[in-house]
Amino acid sequence: MSVQAINFFEGKRRWPGEDSLSKLAAALGVEVYQLFVPHDTKPIVIEETPKNERIRAQITEEVVDDVRRAMTKALDKILKE
Repeated sequence: MSVQAINFFEGKRRWPGEDSLSKLAAALGVEVYQLFVPHDTKPIVIEETPKNERIRAQITEEVVDDVRRAMTKALDKILKE
């Protein structure tokens, strides 16, 4: 990521896209959502409990299913053309 891009983001002249947000979060060692938490508040920490792990697994499964359905629909459309 260029220094100019970071300057645009910091100066609020440009909004980072998904890829840039992911790169920034990775570079800072935080989750993407934490980029939007005001710096003067405590970071949100999600406990690793069995219940939370089940919820995370369920959400992941639902997202994967949604993506799989969307991809199948898109591929079917391409094949029909």
